[in-house]
Amino acid sequence: MARPKKQTIEYFPHFVNHHKTMFILESKYGNDGYAFWFKLLEILGSTNGMYYDCKNIANWEFLLAKTHLDEETANNILNTLADLNAIDSELWGKARIIWSQNLVDNVKDAFKKRVSEMPKKPTIDDKNSNYEEFPEYNSEFPERKPSLNDVSGDGNGERKEKERKEKESKRENNNFRNENSHLNNENENKNLNNSLSLDKNTIELCKYYEQLRPGESISAHFSKLQILIQEYGMEWVKEALERTIKNKNKFILSYMEAILKNWQSEGKEDTYAPNKRKNKSNNPEDEVIYDFSKYGG
Repeated sequence: MARPKKQTIEYFPHFVNHHKTMFILESKYGNDGYAFWFKLLEILGSTNGMYYDCKNIANWEFLLAKTHLDEETANNILNTLADLNAIDSELWGKARIIWSQNLVDNVKDAFKKRVSEMPKKPTIDDKNSNYEEFPEYNSEFPERKPSLNDVSGDGNGERKEKERKEKESKRENNNFRNENSHLNNENENKNLNNSLSLDKNTIELCKYYEQLRPGESISAHFSKLQILIQEYGMEWVKEALERTIKNKNKFILSYMEAILKNWQSEGKEDTYAPNKRKNKSNNPEDEVIYDFSKYGG
């Protein structure tokens, strides 16, 4: 199977001399505007196609978590960026899609030696046509008796009868497609709800880490944390994160994952519950301690 063509970048130029965009953002929003812009560029650069769909609730929640801003401030900054043509005003205004042509132009050298093409500006029609709508209709079609004109010998009767059957066939097809569309939408909603729940837990975990370690972030491990939460549950992952910080005084993903695997194989409660230690003793030094040093730190 051929590898998917990558339309992302690993870096973008950060010029030392800023133009009007940065001056206006800083004057209106302070450091929040400055930080938001460069974090947004990081997201665009790491997203396939280098555009970001904010209609997707999970995408929008992640952007807010990444930039540490509330929804109103983020919208205001994006509106300002659209007014300044730093992002495409039409895509943002009509479809809440973030696209920066300047960013793509500035990194075009990164695509010169690649097989994949330069990212292209998305079209609104392509993004909005996720499903096809069909007109409503009445599913009851009483049998129609042919009139005298229909059975006349000039051929009009046969033609009209054929047209009637074609219309009925189209309506039946529409009915079938509408029913399938409804079922597909229900399945998509279920999957979306599950995905949103997982995304919210992961965002909550990232924010919780920043409370434990102010000024640090684990959002770069967002996808891996999602997998851990899905496999072990939010409470276990959160507790494993706490234990990692307590023991290592920093975030080590492999160390935290080793804790979770150990709990799963040996039983979390049997291993760590106060009344269920393997060596029952009043001496805390007798508590079983596992060696996770091989996982880093």
